[in-house]
Amino acid sequence: IIEKYLKKAADDKGISIVEIEDLASSDFGLQKGELIIEIEDHKAVLKIEGIGKVALIWIKPGGGVQKSEPAFVKEKYAQKLKKIKNTQMAIEASLSTQRDRFDSFYRNDRNLTWDYFYENYFEHGLIGFITKKLIWTFSSKNEEFDAIWFNNQWVNHNLKQFQPGKEHK
Repeated sequence: IIEKYLKKAADDKGISIVEIEDLASSDFGLQKGELIIEIEDHKAVLKIEGIGKVALIWIKPGGGVQKSEPAFVKEKYAQKLKKIKNTQMAIEASLSTQRDRFDSFYRNDRNLTWDYFYENYFEHGLIGFITKKLIWTFSSKNEEFDAIWFNNQWVNHNLKQFQPGKEHK
């Protein structure tokens, strides 16, 4: 039934089911794999550490790390704490789901424009964690080569820097 509704939504918008899934993928408010929630003078940081693994880190007012949630958070902000932990679990589950979805891409010969890839994959708060760890094949009219995001830049197998642009897919 879900597949039927996805197909109809995709047809109505004139896009593929995979693109509907791309647009429906929540970033949970993550930026560069982190979500910072301020509670009074403390910060709760949800940080992606791996597929299915998200750390909850508490930062004290001076910037130091606290080993567990502050007592006042448990007492005064129990609902907010519960929401933070639920978000942590949802991000972990979504990471696993997205990884599995990306695995299925290898069976399909899908080409993305650079702009689409950059917006929906590379800069996406959650999906970006996955995409920055994969080898991607870029192509233009004249060439095709593999590259990976390494040390905050795209590089080929020889570690030669590469800057993708609108001409690449």
